[in-house]
Amino acid sequence: MTKSFAEGDAVAAFAQANARQFNIKYIIWKQRIWFPGNGPDQWRWMADRGSITENHYDHVHLSVNP
Repeated sequence: MTKSFAEGDAVAAFAQANARQFNIKYIIWKQRIWFPGNGPDQWRWMADRGSITENHYDHVHLSVNP
């Protein structure tokens, strides 16, 4: 869980900047999804999943390739 949006923004930005090194498949943060190869501001909105946690407003979700 993140303590603040600023902290989550920093985690997401770090993951974006290091996506190749960490073999990141996608990042979900604040109801948006980002894929490597997109610019840092090219997030796509996701459907409402119903709660703060399910919409990833309280944590950054990182999916990595094996």
